[in-house]
Amino acid sequence: MRTPETPLLNVETCSHGKTNDGGITAVQEGVFFTFPACGRAHQATRDKYEVDTAWLEEQRIADERRARLALAREARRG
Repeated sequence: MRTPETPLLNVETCSHGKTNDGGITAVQEGVFFTFPACGRAHQATRDKYEVDTAWLEEQRIADERRARLALAREARRG
């Protein structure tokens, strides 16, 4: 029942090892981004960046809510 969603990836440190000073901490997978400390363009991919833990927690909560909603619908149908 889960819909496919593009995950947010943690970009606090770029793939070149520079610390992100641009204010962003996570971007969607596949997005190109840059920040002043490095100056180069990067693409957010899972092979270079980890999935953001806050995004994972939001997805877990959303899954629980969807499951409860499905149970409530089923209960109303009898």
